[in-house]
Amino acid sequence: MKYTPKSEEEIKSAFCLPEGEYPFEISAAEDTVSKSGNDMIKMTVRVFKADGNFNLVTDYLLASMEYKLRHACEACGLLDKYETGVLNGSDFIGKEGMLKLAIRKSDQYGDQNQVKDYVVQKDGDKKPLPKKDVKNTVAEALEGDEIPF
Repeated sequence: MKYTPKSEEEIKSAFCLPEGEYPFEISAAEDTVSKSGNDMIKMTVRVFKADGNFNLVTDYLLASMEYKLRHACEACGLLDKYETGVLNGSDFIGKEGMLKLAIRKSDQYGDQNQVKDYVVQKDGDKKPLPKKDVKNTVAEALEGDEIPF
């Protein structure tokens, strides 16, 4: 097996982006319930780097985090749906925009990114995502690879 050796810092930076604003796309979202018994939406968010690659970050929307919920809806073009008082995880799938990324420090699990807030952009400020050709399924990602089992 051949590979490129990496330092501990290089490995950490591959999984944890610096704090800042990044383009995003929501690739999955589901309705679920928090440990406290509150309704929430759990989302898998692709956070794009300048080169078009992305890191996956899990984010949670709860009614108790009013500013973040409203900003997520505004950033995703769902303000009308927000105004009805009823949202579903499926409303967010495929939506894109900009977000503010933070770092949650943890000695136990290692530093991890978390979505601090969503950025509401004006139509003239919107930029296309710097996406590469993304493989959406494991089968597509492994296509052409020989797996020894």
